[in-house]
Amino acid sequence: IRSWAHEYVMSRQIPYSRREHHAKIWSFLWDEDILLQVKSYIREHKWDISPQMLMIQMNEIILPGLGFAPSPTIHINTARNYLKELGYTYAKVKKGIYIDGHEREGVVVYRKIFLEQMSKFEHRMPIFSGDNLDEITWPDSNIQPLILVTHDECIFSAYDGSRSLWIPDGEQPLRKKGNGRSIHVSEFLTDVCGRLALPDEMQVSDDFPREACVIMHPGKNNDGWWKADDLISQVIERAIPIFEARFPGCQALFAFDNASSHATFSPDALIAKNMNLN
Repeated sequence: IRSWAHEYVMSRQIPYSRREHHAKIWSFLWDEDILLQVKSYIREHKWDISPQMLMIQMNEIILPGLGFAPSPTIHINTARNYLKELGYTYAKVKKGIYIDGHEREGVVVYRKIFLEQMSKFEHRMPIFSGDNLDEITWPDSNIQPLILVTHDECIFSAYDGSRSLWIPDGEQPLRKKGNGRSIHVSEFLTDVCGRLALPDEMQVSDDFPREACVIMHPGKNNDGWWKADDLISQVIERAIPIFEARFPGCQALFAFDNASSHATFSPDALIAKNMNLN
């Protein structure tokens, strides 16, 4: 207290508090040279910075480059605190408005109908047990086994990007318009073997497909667009033949998403755009 009083008498200024500036909790960001290099590195990686990247940069580049010997290191938790101190927050990238429709009245009603229908097939389906669910119990010999085959469809785009990033407070990354080059994957899965495909040891003719998966590059200037006709061809020419070869004596129960791309008219349906109205 005497030293504080003496300092005030001599300088007429209230002494600056040294609280939390003890040597045990000294921060590298208090060093101006380190702070400048850290800020410069973060600016270069504004939209892809992460605590892991900052930790590696400080431990391998910044601190050794400034002559710290033996070079100290920081933990990833420290790097995370540094990002927060410099105004970064780990948050989801917002793009438009998302509305969750899983609890809509019509969806709930249909879900109950679907579950009731699926319960009728349970006695014909295999049962999985064991710690890793790798033990399969098949139905009785007088019951034809029924295997659920689900359609798994996904599209991967070049501009998808990460859903969550370390971003500056109050800012959002401006991503490129459109999706960029895309890859569309149409796959079939079963709980018995995973991907619907033939095992390597199974010998078939050269023109027989070995997997049900179909990959295309959608777009006007690429492979076109995935339509219901493409899905039907995949089921008839790939999924069913592979299933019958892989699971002889079994029956498949195919499950598809209720997507608009899966809807189609019969070949002889009256469609206005295909009719001659003149």
